This record gives sequence, structure tokens and C-alpha cells, in this order.
Amino acid sequence: MLVCEISVLEKFGMELLDRELLDLGLNWQEMVAILVLDQVPGAEQAFLGQFLQRDKGNVSRTLSGLEARGLVVRKGHPEDRRRKILVLEEKGKVLAPLLREIMGAWEEKVLGCLSARERKLYEELNGKVTRGILDQSGGLVSREKDKGKGGRKA
Repeated sequence: MLVCEISVLEKFGMELLDRELLDLGLNWQEMVAILVLDQVPGAEQAFLGQFLQRDKGNVSRTLSGLEARGLVVRKGHPEDRRRKILVLEEKGKVLAPLLREIMGAWEEKVLGCLSARERKLYEELNGKVTRGILDQSGGLVSREKDKGKGGRKA
């Protein structure tokens, strides 16, 4: 069943990635946060949450850990004091290229069982299925919002 295959890919893929990041004292969520903020300095927490696919509380805990280690800082939004923007500290900026290397090596491990032709086909089909799911769900849909509560991104 597709849903079980997706679950296995996520669970064991993330566990493998966490093992790769162990020596840096990071997990996959922290890696994603650093890489996103390296590409989009000044992003807001909700934007980051779309990449992590975690609720606001989990994203906030991830950011708090990164802040405590001097990798990320939350700053006031220049136009709206209620909002916060996220910026990499110098330590986080220095770490980003190494994290991209680790991510590339992880992808090679995960996709290494595929030929170049199969990998290209997999990427095309995976993209098509992902777009189909997003189209069916109306994009990044909040489960609680569907119930009238607002919150978690699905």
C-alpha cells in the first residue's frame, strides 16, 4: 500500500539521516531549518514549518534548540512587531555547506539502488504524485483548520 511505503520512507529515511548528523549534534529537522534559512534569510516560522511538516510547537522547539547553540536568531519583523523573522548566525552559515554535502551523500545512499535512468524516472513520478496529493488536498492544508481550529500544517 502506498501509504505504508510513504511511512517507511519517512520513518527510516529520517532515522538514517539523523545518524548521519549525529556527530554534528543535529537532527534532520534542525538541518532542514538551517538549509532553508541559508536559502531564504529572514523567513518566518510558518514558512519554515511548511518544509518541516511539523506543528508550530515542534518548529518553535527546533528553533529554540538552534538558538541555544548560537546557530539561529529570531528577530523582530521590520514592519510588524508581532511577527518574527529567522536569521542564521555565523555558526549556522558556516555549517550550511557541510549540511548540503551530508544531504547529498544521504540522497546517494537512499537512491543508490537506482540506475541513472531509474533515478530520473523516480524523481519525475515522485514529483507528479506529490503535486497530485497537493492538488487533491488543496495545497498545504491544516488538519485543525479543516475542523475549525487552525494550526498544524499537514
